[in-house]
Amino acid sequence: MIYGYSKKGSLKDAQKLEYEMKEKGLDVDVFTYTSLTHGHCVSGKVDDALALFNEMPRSNAAPNVVT
Repeated sequence: MIYGYSKKGSLKDAQKLEYEMKEKGLDVDVFTYTSLTHGHCVSGKVDDALALFNEMPRSNAAPNVVT
């Protein structure tokens, strides 16, 4: 779902799902972060994408080659 929202530019919906995942104690994995980062980049929100990228290691979701 997060990938789909990010791909179509619905970043608020994607971020809402990420927040809900965290609230429920679910791990936000590298795929989730990569999807959100990509969505921000495509939408021209590079600073937000960089902030997400920098948050990844603190969330135990280290960036990979795709990220």
